[in-house]
Amino acid sequence: MKKLRAFWRLLYSPYTTFKISQIILSSLLMGNDIRRSMQIRQRWAQHLLPAIGVRINKGTPPDFPCILMGNHRSYLDPVLLVHDANVYRVSKAEVAKWPIIGFSAQSFRVLF
Repeated sequence: MKKLRAFWRLLYSPYTTFKISQIILSSLLMGNDIRRSMQIRQRWAQHLLPAIGVRINKGTPPDFPCILMGNHRSYLDPVLLVHDANVYRVSKAEVAKWPIIGFSAQSFRVLF
């Protein structure tokens, strides 16, 4: 079973790479549109989580301004928050200076 899961993740990796590239390229070519990158991230999360076997009990995302915060007990917290709600992602300022992750976060319009 572990080999099957590893094979599935390997097949799913190009799709994830495509979605990340889509966000970066759209921000470089079409300018900063945080709503568009939120929609792309949301579609990506809606495909990713079922593909890796995460089951979600759907609720109703808030339709009013609020703060949703993950406790980072896993690496899936940011993806789970993006799955159903249009959220602005916030990170600490030091992350912007990290070599690869900082550039990606700035491309995804993370607020620092």
